[in-house]
Amino acid sequence: MRDNPITDVFFESFTTPESLGKKKIELIPGGSAVQVTDENKSEYLSLLLEYISNLSIAEPLAEFLDGFFFVIPQEIIGVLNADELELMVCGIPFIDLQEWQDFTEYRGEFSKNHAVVMWFWEILSQFTQEYLSQLILFVTGTPRLPVEGFASLRTARGDPARFTMEPSPYSQGILPRAHTCFNRLDLPVYPSKEALQKALIYVLDNHAVGFGIE
Repeated sequence: MRDNPITDVFFESFTTPESLGKKKIELIPGGSAVQVTDENKSEYLSLLLEYISNLSIAEPLAEFLDGFFFVIPQEIIGVLNADELELMVCGIPFIDLQEWQDFTEYRGEFSKNHAVVMWFWEILSQFTQEYLSQLILFVTGTPRLPVEGFASLRTARGDPARFTMEPSPYSQGILPRAHTCFNRLDLPVYPSKEALQKALIYVLDNHAVGFGIE
């Protein structure tokens, strides 16, 4: 409608369309009697957008804000812009692999120089951010990091708990297991980098169904 002539194509009045699934609302006084034309369609679209994005949700939005500002007073977050608020609420969206390695703890025979551990980081260096996020989700239960990054990972109860890797015995077909309560990954001692990569990819492609998570 905005980019093309609408004469004999659209037959709208200055009311909300039926496609919104609600009773038609007049966008201007007497809007049901005012036809939308090429001359006034810009005004119509502006009023319709204002209704959809603001007026139609004004009441529930006001209720939401009352509850939100009851928990977090407006004066506390009023100094934040939208990006800063998103960061505070959702955490860091970008996963820095070097930082991840720097704040990882190892147990048992694992160390940063263990063959399986080195294979693990080499494989992760080839993963996309989406795959890295899925691995974080698999191990910690959340796909994003705290504002302070890996150094401030915590358990579901709020206790400090860094990303931890612990070795487990290898057998044919065994997969990594996650303990989200402790941010711990039990990683079988795979005989080859290829076997480890195949297992990790299988887990990340299928962990949404819940297997391998405790």
